[in-house]
Amino acid sequence: MVLNMFGWVLCHWPCGPFGMCCVSELVVETQISRMPAKPTVQTTSGWRADLALEFRQLEQRTVLDHTHSGPLRVQRPFYPEGPVCHVYLVHPPAGIVGGDELQVRVQSTPHSAALVTTPGATQFYRSGGELSTLVQHVSLVGARMDWLPQENIYFDGAIAELDTLVSLDRSSSFIGWDLHCFGRPAANEKFQSGQVCIKQRIEREGKPLLRERLWVGGERFTDSSCGLRGAPICATLVATPVTTEVLASARGWLTSLEKEKDHHAVLTLIDDVLIARYLGPSAQQARRIFNGLWQLLRPEVHQLPACSPRIWAT
Repeated sequence: MVLNMFGWVLCHWPCGPFGMCCVSELVVETQISRMPAKPTVQTTSGWRADLALEFRQLEQRTVLDHTHSGPLRVQRPFYPEGPVCHVYLVHPPAGIVGGDELQVRVQSTPHSAALVTTPGATQFYRSGGELSTLVQHVSLVGARMDWLPQENIYFDGAIAELDTLVSLDRSSSFIGWDLHCFGRPAANEKFQSGQVCIKQRIEREGKPLLRERLWVGGERFTDSSCGLRGAPICATLVATPVTTEVLASARGWLTSLEKEKDHHAVLTLIDDVLIARYLGPSAQQARRIFNGLWQLLRPEVHQLPACSPRIWAT
C-alpha cells in the first residue's frame, strides 16, 4: 500500500488505481492537510428534496411504500420478473445545481427483493460557489437489492458531495454500482475546475466491509498518474456474498474483453465482497462491462436470473 498526495491509501494494481483501501478486519481512511474538508460553504438557495422508500413482502411479491418532499420521487413500481419490484428514481428538474440538497433513504424488510435505477444520467451543473449534496442510505434486513443508478455527470465547475451508506445484515444480498463522469467527453469538455467528494461505505451488522473517499479537484487530479490518469470515467461495482468460484468465472468473462485496450477493468475479492473497478474513456463502455458482470453475478448473489430494467432499452 502507498499513500498518494490526496491522502488516500492505494492498493497496488490489480486492486485498482483509485484511492481505496478495503480489508476485512480493518478499514483505513487517511487524510492529509492538503485535502479540503469541504469544497465550499453550503447556503440555503437550492432545492431541498427527501425521498423515503420501504420495500416489504406482501402476498408473494415485494411492494413499495414511499414518502417524498421536494422534487425527488419515484414512478409507479414495475414487475417484469414477477415478485421483484423495479423502481425508477426521478428528479424532475433534470439536474443538480449548487445549493441543492437531496436525500434518499431506503429500507428493505425480510424476504423483499427490489431493483432500483434511474431513467437517465444525474447531472451536476457548474456552480457559482455553492455546494450540492446527495446523501443515500440503503438498509437491508433479510432482503435482496440491486442498486443500479445510471452515471453521474459532473460539468466543469461543479461543486458536489455524494455520501452513500449501505447497511446489511448477514442474511441480505446486495449488488450496487456507481459510475462517475468528470466533464463531458462527447463535447470535449474536461473537468478543469470545481471539486467533487465521493464517499462510500458498506457495512454488515455495523462492521465495515468497504469504506472509501474519492476527492477530485480539477485537472491536477484527473490528469495525474496517482489520480484518474487522464480518463474521464471511473466506476465501482460491489457485490456480496460472492464465492471464489464466482470470482474466477467473472474474471474469465472479463478476460474475454482484453482486445479493448483503451480502459482498465479489474476484480478483487475480500472475504465474500467482490469489488469491480473501471477506469476509461466511455460511460457507455463502463455500463456495458458492468451490465455483463451484473448478469453473471445476479444468479449467484440473489439466486435470481438477470432481468434488465425496461428503461435501459429506451
